Amino acid sequence: MSENKTEYIIRIGPSDRYRHLHISVRGEIVFFRVQYETKIHEIWYPVVRYDTAHGFAHRDMLNKKGSVKKTPLFNQSYNDALTFAENDLKSNWEFYKQRFLGERMSKEKRLIERNIELSAEFSRYIFEHPEIEGKIPIDAEIILLPEFDEELKEFNTELGKKSEAEGSKIVYISIKEIRPKALSRIEKIELEPVV
Repeated sequence: MSENKTEYIIRIGPSDRYRHLHISVRGEIVFFRVQYETKIHEIWYPVVRYDTAHGFAHRDMLNKKGSVKKTPLFNQSYNDALTFAENDLKSNWEFYKQRFLGERMSKEKRLIERNIELSAEFSRYIFEHPEIEGKIPIDAEIILLPEFDEELKEFNTELGKKSEAEGSKIVYISIKEIRPKALSRIEKIELEPVV
């Protein structure tokens, strides 16, 4: 039984990043850990984490004092739990950061939200194209450069330069295009008349 391990970090804002790790066997997730982190005084802190440690999928809500509130995810396969976790981090990162810091968010919110959405798409792409993962050094941070979004590309380029200046190893990934969002994966339905 061959395991496939996927691990990366995506910088989504000047003081925000998404950390991703999953292990799969034959397309099924057997372990995962994804978390949203924020940087305070040059130290990265996990804000919220989803993982399968302790033998079950759960969410850990952390605070600056180090305490953890654990909430189990019930009745989900690890594949479904990972998808849920990525969607929750994408949708609720601002709430988690405000809760963690106890303050309001800055004007960067819009760009960070777009980065979170793009990082979720990148996660799905890596899962479908595992050959790409081997080209990304494990200790590198990923900077996504969307060719179709000049504002976000410029923002992320600056993030990369700042991270390099801080001594981080950076991998820039140009994303040439993205398909439109699909509202449903259903391909065909049939209506039967009500009698």
